[in-house]
Amino acid sequence: MDELNTEASQEDPVLTAKKAAKMKILLVVNIVVIVGLLVIMFAMKSGYAEQAKVAVSTQTRTYTDGVQQVSFEQDRFVEEWSMLWDLVFQTLSATDPSEAAFKNNLSALETAYNADPQKQELWKKWGDEKFAFSVSSENGVYQVKCGADCSVSFTFVKGTLKNSDYSALASLDVSSKFVVDAPKPFKFAE
Repeated sequence: MDELNTEASQEDPVLTAKKAAKMKILLVVNIVVIVGLLVIMFAMKSGYAEQAKVAVSTQTRTYTDGVQQVSFEQDRFVEEWSMLWDLVFQTLSATDPSEAAFKNNLSALETAYNADPQKQELWKKWGDEKFAFSVSSENGVYQVKCGADCSVSFTFVKGTLKNSDYSALASLDVSSKFVVDAPKPFKFAE
């Protein structure tokens, strides 16, 4: 036993110095590798954070723009729809059912509506100067548009209102007309 203890304590000083130098080199390399990995990790972290900010900002802006567009279209639709219902009501409840009275009523509604400063601001916001009914007439039948596939018709025979059809306006499904798509999941570049 004593021989082993003396052998271990009597190692060659040159070998001990070489082992110590190797350990120092390994320690320095280890520290350099750890510092390098930390630098890479923080560099990638900031890159991922920037990428996430850009992705969230872009996709959120796209979604909110879509919502604003639908809101814009709804506001415009409600204004046009209420004016058209007003025209239907006034035409059907008029004491004078003549074609001339209908034209005057149509013009008076547009004029009164466009005289309101708040309404003028709305139409300017929507890109129009003023409100105007989209009317087409042929042989005493007036078609007033209430959308791409919707119109109200007023039929005049010999200058007197004989028939009106506003069923398309009454059955208009507004909930399917204005849809906001769900926001898309965030996607980050690989």
